[in-house]
Amino acid sequence: MTVLRSGAQCASVLRMPNPTRRQGARKVFDHDPARLRARRVELGLHQAAVAEAAGISAGTLSELERGTRNPSPPVLLRLAEALQCSTKDLMPAEPQAAGR
Repeated sequence: MTVLRSGAQCASVLRMPNPTRRQGARKVFDHDPARLRARRVELGLHQAAVAEAAGISAGTLSELERGTRNPSPPVLLRLAEALQCSTKDLMPAEPQAAGR
């Protein structure tokens, strides 16, 4: 037997959170905001030009350079291509092991 619901009931069901979907499940990489900005400045490029080349907004690039946002793997790759460097150049330096 199929139960028909009114429009209001359907709308409330559609707004219910999905318990199977994990919040923040998207993969992101830590990056070094100072290295990102330094590379852009070294090339003499404006944020708008790098953002356009990487397919992101200038606001997103600004957040990445301030460290308030981390890039997804595809965005990090596109940024590296736009800045003519490797993704490793935009990542934090490896910490030195103590006593070496």
